[in-house]
Amino acid sequence: MAVVALDGFVELIDAIGGVDITVVKPVDDPGQVQPDGSVMDIFLPAGDYHFDGQMALAYARARQQDSDYYRMDRQRCLLEAVAEGLDALTLINRLPQVSEAVRASLVTDLPLSDLPDLFDLVDRVDTERVVSLRFVQDAPDLEGTGTSYVRRSETTGAYPVADVALIRERVRIAVEQPPEDAMISLDASSLDAVCSVP
Repeated sequence: MAVVALDGFVELIDAIGGVDITVVKPVDDPGQVQPDGSVMDIFLPAGDYHFDGQMALAYARARQQDSDYYRMDRQRCLLEAVAEGLDALTLINRLPQVSEAVRASLVTDLPLSDLPDLFDLVDRVDTERVVSLRFVQDAPDLEGTGTSYVRRSETTGAYPVADVALIRERVRIAVEQPPEDAMISLDASSLDAVCSVP
């Protein structure tokens, strides 16, 4: 388990020298409240950007112009950009900054002795082979199918009940099939309509 605080995410992105993202769909989010309490008007026309930590977080948190699904897509774009930026050379060159950002904002039950192995794995991440599913009630990949990741809604005030069998089946497909086939089988949305990572 690992949890990163929002302000730590800003510091991590700054520590790796920022992230590159191509914004395909403009982002307009006036009056966005930042973690430090300041307010920013966010407007990003379509184009190529190099975001520092604060702008990356603002981009990922924008929520006024469209649905939460687009916001989740932007967050996926940002995670992909961070993965692309965390190559071994960057980690070595910026190790003091990265380790300070991680130490200040990461809570994990992983033994510290395993962190070098984790950094080694980061360099092997192929973001082109990642299949991402959102297990939420009205997930876009299930639209029109008559099914949902939520089996039923409980009485008012109670939590919905997940359709565990459906979730397991879709995870099995994502893990067992080649990524391109899994994306088709699962009707999983591509991030191409929202962003791309150079």
